[in-house]
Amino acid sequence: MLSKSFSIPAMLLVAAIGHLPARAAEPAYPPPFSEVDKDQDEHIDLWEARAVRWLPEYLRTLDKDGDGRLSSDEYGNLRAVAPKEATTSRPSDAQ
Repeated sequence: MLSKSFSIPAMLLVAAIGHLPARAAEPAYPPPFSEVDKDQDEHIDLWEARAVRWLPEYLRTLDKDGDGRLSSDEYGNLRAVAPKEATTSRPSDAQ
């Protein structure tokens, strides 16, 4: 009799798991320039950069003209300088 009392909850759990939505695909890294450039001024400043994992750490490296912000071309080099784990998956604690 004890096994019957556990069989219904177990069946409900299995049924619920079967109906969970599929896990969403990881977002592209880095996100498109237009998504990061929130004010649409054709540059990414430090405040906008904070939304992209690893970007604040590499802002100076990527900023070739030294103006303190990134153009689309400068931003395009993030994938080359960011750690490999940043380009393959996003950590769950992403900003």
